[in-house]
Amino acid sequence: MKKNIIQLPKRTTQPGISGPLFSQEGFSLMEVLVAVMIVGITFVTLFELLSSSMQTVTRIQDREQLVRLGQSKLNELVLEANQGQIIESSGNFGTEHRWQAKIENFDSGERTAKTPYYRVVRIFLKIIGEKGKGEKEFLLETLTWTPNG
Repeated sequence: MKKNIIQLPKRTTQPGISGPLFSQEGFSLMEVLVAVMIVGITFVTLFELLSSSMQTVTRIQDREQLVRLGQSKLNELVLEANQGQIIESSGNFGTEHRWQAKIENFDSGERTAKTPYYRVVRIFLKIIGEKGKGEKEFLLETLTWTPNG
C-alpha cells in the first residue's frame, strides 16, 4: 500500500501568496516575547532615570532651603550690627538646621585723622544642615558697617 503524502506549499514572503494555512497576519510568540522584553527594559531604564531625577530635585530643594534660611539670618545680623546691638553667635533653625556667626573687623584701607563714626566689619555665617546623609555646611559672608563706639 502506497502512502499518500501531501506536500504543502512552502511559506514565502512574496506578496500575493497567502492562504488559510500561511497567512501573514499576526505575530509569532517569539516576536511578542522580544517586544515585551524591549518594552520592559525601556520602562526599567525610564523609572531609574525618574528616580535619580527626583533625588536630585530633593537635594537641590534642601540646599535652596538652607541658603534661604542663611540669607534671612545674615540680613538679621546685618541689621543688628548696623543698630549697634550685640549679635548672637549661634542658634537653630528648628530641629534640622543650626547656624554659627562670627564677626571680625575689616580693614577698609581708609585713613583719616578724624575717627569715623562707624567701622566696617565682616560677618561670616555658617549654616549646618543635618538632613539626609551627613551634615551639609554652607558659608555666607558679607561686609557691613557698625557704629563706632
